[in-house]
Amino acid sequence: MSGTRWWEIFKQEIQFHARRPLLWVQLVILGFLTYGISTGHATVSSGDARVGGHKAFINSEFAISQLLIFMSCLIYVFFASVAAACR
Repeated sequence: MSGTRWWEIFKQEIQFHARRPLLWVQLVILGFLTYGISTGHATVSSGDARVGGHKAFINSEFAISQLLIFMSCLIYVFFASVAAACR
């Protein structure tokens, strides 16, 4: 497969998906989640420390990146299933 053919297929796929509102809704939701998690307004509970469990610190950059990867995959699967049902 030549590079020009690959580029043309890539360009057509991007143009096709950019016209679909489902992609834009997904990106807006991911943007709000990213902003909420980075500012501390959106949290994921880590259990109760009163019963002997360890309190997890979610404000480290490693924990935030791990959480964003998980949330992105979770939201992507939801929107992929919605797109599959619409076909």
